[in-house]
Amino acid sequence: MDVVVFAFSHEDNIFAYTNALCKYTDISVTVILFSYGEVCSASSFTKNIRNFHYGLTTNNVRERMLPPELNNELDQRLKIWLLHLAPKKMSIQNVIISSIYLFLSYIKIKNKFQIYHFNGVGWHSLFLSYLFRKAKKVLTIHDYISHSGEGGKYTSKMNRKLVNNFDYYIQHYDYLANEFSRYYSVERSKVFTIRSGTFDHFKAFVGVTPEYKNYILSFGRISPYKGLIYLVNGFREYCKENNDLHLVIAGEGDVSDILDIINNEPKIHLINKRLSIYELVGLIKNCLFTVCSYTDATHSAVTVTSYTFNKPVLAHNIGGLSEVINNGETGILIPDLRAATIKEGIIKMLELIHSNKTQKGISYLTNQGIMNWHQIANQYEMLYNIIGLTNK
Repeated sequence: MDVVVFAFSHEDNIFAYTNALCKYTDISVTVILFSYGEVCSASSFTKNIRNFHYGLTTNNVRERMLPPELNNELDQRLKIWLLHLAPKKMSIQNVIISSIYLFLSYIKIKNKFQIYHFNGVGWHSLFLSYLFRKAKKVLTIHDYISHSGEGGKYTSKMNRKLVNNFDYYIQHYDYLANEFSRYYSVERSKVFTIRSGTFDHFKAFVGVTPEYKNYILSFGRISPYKGLIYLVNGFREYCKENNDLHLVIAGEGDVSDILDIINNEPKIHLINKRLSIYELVGLIKNCLFTVCSYTDATHSAVTVTSYTFNKPVLAHNIGGLSEVINNGETGILIPDLRAATIKEGIIKMLELIHSNKTQKGISYLTNQGIMNWHQIANQYEMLYNIIGLTNK
């Protein structure tokens, strides 16, 4: 079976599961990276693509695009192509250019694959789903609704129209599958829960050793829903009676609401930029544990990235996080974001780490449990076979 995955976003999640498909099944997988303008980036790489022509490039993309560590880690059967489109800056010219190249790419690949897997939501996902309306396809939307402070009416309307163009869907948690089905009025039996395992390809990168010692870590794109104001207040409460820890907040985004607190608390350190993969790996490998102080969440890549390096997670118990964080084993779930609750959560996490339970819990979850890649690859194969047997 030949499957193509349109990678509109969440590229590292896509690398992880398509690599597992190549490793554990006989499925032939091609990933098409979508990039707008001059730069193509994911957590694991950033590449200037000015030397790539507009449209679809199929030859030697892995060697030209990916860092050697990533290219060597991915299964050699995994094919990666690049669809280079005009910049996202809204203009009639850019829309026309991108639409033309999309249509030309559609002509080139419309009969080449048995299954077309749309992963993530991008500018042209709706248009492309219309072009492939008669194809056998499946959709993964990572955030079925926008987070607090993000998105808008346009995104919601586009997602609803996009969902209507599919018959099968993937969500990573049972919670999300139920919510997705309810929100979009989709038959629940058409929504499949397929988990994500760890991002094992991150292990190929040698991390930069951070300057901080004995620290806990909040990492990733900074946004209002990440609840950093609650985290810094909770950590400050912890510091009133303890002086053994540091908090590192690392990521790109607006930090105006927490800057005064950070400037007045010497044990809180801010790295306010997009991290290279080497910086990210170094920070995670050397931290005590990671923190998800989210005010709302569908799921989080923080958990799978943390587990990649055997790091437990302290998280607000919302969304589907309780499905992948075993409270008291692979992390601690807290019921609210009050400063006193976060302080108590930090204390419990330190006790959990000292008990040596976390390594065993994370190892079981990722090697034998629901985040085992062999099992996950078989679930994808089963779904693709179901879709392949349907009539269009």
